Amino acid sequence: MTDRRTAILGTLTAAIAAATGTSVEAKKKKKKCKPACAAYASCKAGKCKPLPIPSSYVQDVAGAVVDSTDINYGPLLARGTTLYVGNKGTSPSSRHSVLVFSANESTGALTFVRQFGTYGTENDQVNDTTDMTFAGDFLLVVDSAASKVKVWRVDPTTGVFTANQQLGSTFGTGTDQFTNPEGIAYSATHGKVYVIQSYSIKWFDFNTTTGVATYSGELLLPAEAYPYPRDAVLLGDALYCVDRTLGLLKITINSDGTVSANPQVVTAATGDPAIPGPTALGYKNGRFYISNEISGFITQIFNLETDGTISYVDTMNQSATEPYQAMVPRSTEFIGQWAYVSVGSGDQKIALFEAP
Repeated sequence: MTDRRTAILGTLTAAIAAATGTSVEAKKKKKKCKPACAAYASCKAGKCKPLPIPSSYVQDVAGAVVDSTDINYGPLLARGTTLYVGNKGTSPSSRHSVLVFSANESTGALTFVRQFGTYGTENDQVNDTTDMTFAGDFLLVVDSAASKVKVWRVDPTTGVFTANQQLGSTFGTGTDQFTNPEGIAYSATHGKVYVIQSYSIKWFDFNTTTGVATYSGELLLPAEAYPYPRDAVLLGDALYCVDRTLGLLKITINSDGTVSANPQVVTAATGDPAIPGPTALGYKNGRFYISNEISGFITQIFNLETDGTISYVDTMNQSATEPYQAMVPRSTEFIGQWAYVSVGSGDQKIALFEAP
């Protein structure tokens, strides 16, 4: 009986192949998704299904966790379900620190955990946080106003901070100086930290065991050519940032970890698609989330295509009735299905969006 069923099945398979001009095995192979783009969620019958479009504003989170007059949310950085938030303060005498929140993956709600740092220029103090990155267990905090980068160890078990060292001495062009640094990223591949500023890109060898950074090199940029670079995102050997006057920039890292070519403008502030006055850059699942301050609180979403270009997908929070239309977006970060956008110039909050 088994042999007879096998024979019948073989006959049917052959008939199907003869009628369609292809085999069942070949049909199965056609189900592979052709576009090599992370912006596709799944594949059915040879067609790629795009990721869902993020919804509009959900609610605000992370209200006044300390004295509300001291809160001025800046850069965001996610690690697991923990969100690190740079508090830029509202005056020189107010709290300048890094706030730590625990995120609820089901609701997106944030619970305040702790803060570290005070106003000043010492190792455990900050003046104006503009960007942050992790290198091993070390949190590197860019302090633009002080022209320094703070290196703080975060205990992987307790989450407690310990001041380790700071890069930079004073404002200037020396190897131990910065000129208003704005963006930072760490490459585990090259073991280097990259700091972006108006006049140059500097890189440092970073020891993730000791937390010690050593100057390694610098690429000087044309004077005033890239006046406002900020919010660095590292994807492989491509370092992206936004410039308020230029749009989205791409910096290519060489195989030896150095940088030898000036930033490339991927998409300008004017053009198609236009990115006017970008102030914050986020990345998730093959998509850039670029916020701008020209049109009010708007975050545009773009697919990063395989040829390096970007294509417009959608815009979050473009309705005038939504509560953050007049705010200035400063940073975008993701935990699970949620997108967090810090906003300033008004009621200091972190806006929450669904971002599948």
